[in-house]
Amino acid sequence: MTTILTGFHRKLYQTRYARKAKNKLAELKIGSNVITLVKDGKYPVRETATVTNINGNQIEMTLTSGMDAGTTFTQRIELVDILLENEYSETAQRVANFVASVEKEEVRTKVAGDFHSIISTFDFVPSGRILAGAGDDALVTLFNCYVTTINPSPVAPHKGSDSRDAIFNHMSRLSNIMAHGGGNGTCLSTLRPRFGRLSTTKGESAGSVYTGNMFSSLTSWVNQGNRRGAQMLTIHDWHPDVYYTNDRNDPDYGQDFIGAKTQAGFMEGNNSSVLISDDFMHAVDNDLLWDLVFPDTSHPAYNSEWNGDLQPWRDKGYPVVVHSTVRAVDMWNKLVKCNWLSAEPGIIFIDEVNRMHPLWYLGIIKTTNPCGEQPLLDKSTCNLGAVNWGHMIKAVGKDEHGTVYEIDWDKFQRTIIIAQRFLDNVIDATHYFEPDLKEWQQGERRVGLGLLGLADLLIAMRLPYGSKESIDLVEKLIEFQRNIGYMASVELAIEKGSFPFYDKEKYMQGGFFKTLPDYIQYAIEEYGIRNGTSMTIAPTGTTGSITPSLLDPAGSVSTGCEPHFAMKYHRMSRIGNTIQYAGVAAAYMEQFPDRELPNWYVGAMDLSPADHIAMQAVLQKYIDTSISKTVNCPASYTEEDVAEVYFLAHRMGLKGTTIYRDGSRDEQILSNIDTENEAPEAQEIDVTTLSDTEPKTIKVKGKYDDWVCESCGSKKFTMVENCPQCNDCGMQACSIG
Repeated sequence: MTTILTGFHRKLYQTRYARKAKNKLAELKIGSNVITLVKDGKYPVRETATVTNINGNQIEMTLTSGMDAGTTFTQRIELVDILLENEYSETAQRVANFVASVEKEEVRTKVAGDFHSIISTFDFVPSGRILAGAGDDALVTLFNCYVTTINPSPVAPHKGSDSRDAIFNHMSRLSNIMAHGGGNGTCLSTLRPRFGRLSTTKGESAGSVYTGNMFSSLTSWVNQGNRRGAQMLTIHDWHPDVYYTNDRNDPDYGQDFIGAKTQAGFMEGNNSSVLISDDFMHAVDNDLLWDLVFPDTSHPAYNSEWNGDLQPWRDKGYPVVVHSTVRAVDMWNKLVKCNWLSAEPGIIFIDEVNRMHPLWYLGIIKTTNPCGEQPLLDKSTCNLGAVNWGHMIKAVGKDEHGTVYEIDWDKFQRTIIIAQRFLDNVIDATHYFEPDLKEWQQGERRVGLGLLGLADLLIAMRLPYGSKESIDLVEKLIEFQRNIGYMASVELAIEKGSFPFYDKEKYMQGGFFKTLPDYIQYAIEEYGIRNGTSMTIAPTGTTGSITPSLLDPAGSVSTGCEPHFAMKYHRMSRIGNTIQYAGVAAAYMEQFPDRELPNWYVGAMDLSPADHIAMQAVLQKYIDTSISKTVNCPASYTEEDVAEVYFLAHRMGLKGTTIYRDGSRDEQILSNIDTENEAPEAQEIDVTTLSDTEPKTIKVKGKYDDWVCESCGSKKFTMVENCPQCNDCGMQACSIG
């Protein structure tokens, strides 16, 4: 049954994903439903409206959403979008027809019907890029994100990857990707460190960090429609620019990659992660010294062979230069401190990433997409969609707590098979704006089928998120999804052929392949496989926010593999301190107002960090790429606690994780912390006026200080999966959704 959206679900859907007119004047008329900008700035606010009068380029309208709904508003036509779709079912039909258009004619209608049946009901939720772009007349990518390496410039290939020509060629490519609606990941390890000698000009290199800041600045400069760009910047733990000092009074504290985001306004357009090796973790465990090194840039092979991969360079016997030797623990402590303060830079356990990469024989992974769930090779892409686990249940009765549910395995299986085919078709249906990206993606045929609604399913099954029983059930579900998805990919290979880069002998040597059940290994060996990868767990921030919860139709389904953030909270008002319930918990309390909330209604802050890690670890066993997951910690969590979370994540075989300490996004450290005094209100400051020795906490204007909820106008939010989520209405609008 098709789902009809109302309230903020409807507004968010129409703002982000409904089709808009390309030729506004041809479509604009009295009575047109439109989206209008009502507040500009870093976090603009848009509302729905109905046109009442057209006066040249001035459009008069009645607002139909927001706090000023029902009032008259006037805006220039340039800042108004005319809706060509009003209902989600129209978007579902457009998307289904377009993605099915690459099928053979004799099956096209049936396949489109299958696609529509799982999209219109929210059983399957394609990524935001697919919802917005599939079948539209704008030539945009249907892939959420890319990874591109800093490669030699086509106009000066002899200068290599570490050259001004290569850097500006990369910036051009970044701009092009974001202009077409994609995010991007870049590894900075290719670039020589700060103060490196430049042989031609006799100058000195600005270093990888300041070059990374130039890349970062493009995020706010390039926009596509209502979507802001997104980037991930990574660097290896051996690079000299990753760490200079852990002395907070040293002027270099904020100059290295780990400390870069302690500088106000620096690297605001990207997420950051350090690529941590097993060797570095061993050095930390044993308090060993750690060399920060870089290839000898004077070596004859430097311009022709250096590409950011240190091990192949060393394997050839080429020289490296030790720029500094540090205590691994000092570098680790700074990384933990910065995570404790602002949740960045994150950590990617890069050896585990490459060990378990199904396409290991195609290259070495050095970075990820902006949210970290897709470790990718150069020119690889994120092709994303999510099965709504919150819908993979069926009612089987009622009791004193309401409806009794069980897993609907038949529906689950059908949804996975259709969704696998859908995402495989996207690879052929999308617009490609660069030929080498087309060649690579159609060669790999990567699919990232994930999930959302995990927490909703657990609540329906009356299992507390993080409990042993919940983890046992999640393991059965994710193993089922992997097995059905992989066998669906084998069936597609029989019908349409294996992915062109498939090399049976090498593929079967992969770490992840060896974890597959024998019957799937045999099927792949016998028939091949259609997709180089099949699974991921993405944030689903905005697409999750438009998806109504089966347990609370007025609220949204839980995003990705996350729990709902909070089930209840305290609100101070003129009548005193009252307990307010949120989302699915509010729906239960409305039905049973005289009861205590059952223990299976668990919020993110009710869980221990170990509970978060345990859930991520059981999912990661069955995911052939990676997972976007946030470990939410209370404000009282210490730096030692944060370090232990990362140690636990490494011991449990995770490829990476993100830690968010409650309130940590609100302040950035510039010098020593004064734990006795409360930080002042956010303000712009001149850091040159600070004493080098006086300990103090300085609160600077942060990245999200001006954030306003698109749905309800609230300024209160929590960071969930690297995206702000409104504390009042629960809406989450991720920049890459």
